[in-house]
Amino acid sequence: MINQTTFKINDTTKINLVLPCKEDELDCCSEIKIVLEHGDQKLLLFDKSDIRYALEPLKVLLNEALTGDGKLHESIAQQDIGYLWNEEIHGTVALPVKEGALFWVGEHHLLWESSSKIATWIYNKGDSIIFEITPVYKSNQLDENNEPISYTDWLKKYHPIMNIEIDKNTARRWLEQTESILNVVETNISLQP
Repeated sequence: MINQTTFKINDTTKINLVLPCKEDELDCCSEIKIVLEHGDQKLLLFDKSDIRYALEPLKVLLNEALTGDGKLHESIAQQDIGYLWNEEIHGTVALPVKEGALFWVGEHHLLWESSSKIATWIYNKGDSIIFEITPVYKSNQLDENNEPISYTDWLKKYHPIMNIEIDKNTARRWLEQTESILNVVETNISLQP
C-alpha cells in the first residue's frame, strides 16, 4: 500500500507526497517523493532525502505568498523565472544577487528541483499566488529525435511546463497540511531515545 498525502490544486491537478510510512510515523529521516499529477501526466518535483528539506521551504514560501511578501525582484518581474534560472546555473549572464547574500535574487522563490531536472517555484504576481514548474537543461539533453541538443538550441525552444494561479484558500490549506506534517515529524523526533 502506498502512503501519500495529497495537496489539491484543482479538479484535474494535485501534488502527491509519496511517503515511506504512515503520516503519523514520519520522522527526520523519512525520505519522500513529490509528484504532480495533471490528468494523465506525472512530473517528479522532489526526490531528495529528509522530508523537512521539502516542507520547510514550502512553509516559508506559502507564508510569504499569503502575506504578499513573495513578489519577484524587479529585475525578473517581467521575465520568466525558469528561463533566468537556466541562464544563472549555466553562467551565461550575470544576474543580480540578493543584498547581503551570495545567490541570485530569483533563487529565493525556488521551492524544489528534482533529479528529473524540473524546478518548482512559488511567488506573488500582483495579488496572485503563482505555482510554476519549469524545465532545467541537462548536460546530456536530447531533442525530440533523440539527438543531443546544445544548451543554446535548447534555450531557443524553452517554455515553462506549467504556470498555475493558486487561490488563497488553497494556499492556506496547503500551509495547514504542511505545518501539521512538520509538527508530526518534530514530535516523533522528540520521542526518539
